[in-house]
Amino acid sequence: MISLGVMVLSGSFIAYHNMLSAVWPAFLALVLSPLVFPFAMLPAGIFAGIMRVVEKSHPRTSKGMMAASVVYLAALFSAYAALAFMLAPSDRGDVPDSVFAVFAVAAAAAPWALFAARDRANLFFTGLVYMQIAASILTAVLSGVEGFLTPFLGIWVIMLTMLGCQHLYEKFLMKQPTV
Repeated sequence: MISLGVMVLSGSFIAYHNMLSAVWPAFLALVLSPLVFPFAMLPAGIFAGIMRVVEKSHPRTSKGMMAASVVYLAALFSAYAALAFMLAPSDRGDVPDSVFAVFAVAAAAAPWALFAARDRANLFFTGLVYMQIAASILTAVLSGVEGFLTPFLGIWVIMLTMLGCQHLYEKFLMKQPTV
């Protein structure tokens, strides 16, 4: 919910400076996200379904499908965030670049955060939202917010790195329950 508040505040500031064209696509995407996101996540669901079907008979294929699902979700989150960065206009007038960066990060996270709030028990998906926020902020600080490809690759690599670190932590440092 914080991302939604930050999005509204920074978007209002940008709109106040007669740059409504930079703000309305993000708010439209926020409103349409409950309709669009399930279809966008369909490939990840297909990968997860195949993973569950072949879990016992083909464990390597199952792990591959799990990895494909995670990589696809990270790419989807990254593409959405990069699109939010791309919509920032190059002629920003009196509005500081930092306001556009804050708006882009909040606009990238708000729809996913609202989507994740419906299923609070899904810690992986909620974790992806936090990773997207962190990766978006880091990408905005390190590479600026211009274009699509640089932010997309930056956010995607950072998210995959965080997911890999989380996987290694769970694999080697978390105690497995004894049966």
